[in-house]
Amino acid sequence: MRTPDAIMLATAIEAGATLAVTNDAAWRKVYGIEILLLRDLNKLKVPALNPASATPRTIRR
Repeated sequence: MRTPDAIMLATAIEAGATLAVTNDAAWRKVYGIEILLLRDLNKLKVPALNPASATPRTIRR
């Protein structure tokens, strides 16, 4: 892991973060924080994160 990444994760853990989102699978080796890869976001059942699973809505003006 590169130094800037290590500093960022250490700071997040120290600040009490429980989740970090990244494109770097190497971050999954870090203990003390859950790592979510961007490619895994579409597997979540959260409409705001997965627009394809969201219910279409009509916007009225």
